[in-house]
Amino acid sequence: MNKIFKKFHSLRERTFFAILFVGLVPSFILTILSYQFLRDRLISSDVTDMATQAALISDELISSDYFSNPDQEAINLELSSVGNVYSGRVMILDNTLMVIKDTYDMYEGRTMVWENAIISAYGDTTSDFDEENRTLTVAVPVMVEEEEVKGIVIITESAEYIET
Repeated sequence: MNKIFKKFHSLRERTFFAILFVGLVPSFILTILSYQFLRDRLISSDVTDMATQAALISDELISSDYFSNPDQEAINLELSSVGNVYSGRVMILDNTLMVIKDTYDMYEGRTMVWENAIISAYGDTTSDFDEENRTLTVAVPVMVEEEEVKGIVIITESAEYIET
């Protein structure tokens, strides 16, 4: 320790580096913590917006009896436009987890085996942020009355704007 201080001969140099060290380290830590807090708030805000949008879609699916007749052009156009707004996709699943509508037209007719979809099939809203692929996904159950789950709305958003 004395070898370090011997390089700084004057009290002025020692004081300068002590103040520099005491000022930079806390500001560096504060910057990291602030960034993490803002990132979490941004993700939380996006999840809330997406869940609200999915709930609106859910109400429309019930009122239009979409699960009996999925070839409704107006609803399908709205699903596509919501997918475009979020730079992602919208999928509608029935209560057996079969994909009825996929705005990417990739998984229609297939069964979705995904943890959040299964949780939503039991009536809970779920969300997931995939840091590796930078995608944010929200799954909202389509409820008839308060107990019966008729299906699931899944909205996936590209989260490229969130730096990790």
